[in-house]
Amino acid sequence: MVAGFATELLAASTRILPPHNAPLIASLYFGAIYFIGAFAISYYNRTEVFKYLCWYGILGLALEIGVDIQADLSRMNDGHPIMTPYFLFGLLTGLTGGYLVGHFSKYRLSNKDVMDAT
Repeated sequence: MVAGFATELLAASTRILPPHNAPLIASLYFGAIYFIGAFAISYYNRTEVFKYLCWYGILGLALEIGVDIQADLSRMNDGHPIMTPYFLFGLLTGLTGGYLVGHFSKYRLSNKDVMDAT
């Protein structure tokens, strides 16, 4: 949970990186932070990976939904686009991609798993 909070703070800080008006690029930066964390969790944990990923991502998901909707309401009043779907997609894609890459890297690099497969 603490790692999820720290990741959310780091991922939220990627919103200030240029270009400021390109939501797709900003969501890629955002998702890359979650990708790195999910990769580390799935690569270094052999058991209960889904439980750890859920605890890791739930705080970010809740904060993105709650805080971003409030920010989008303010942005809509000023005539700016809605950005919440981009960041939610980046978060979920980063978590899923990090899990898959970590899981399959672990399988290929583990001597025990390779020996069991032959």
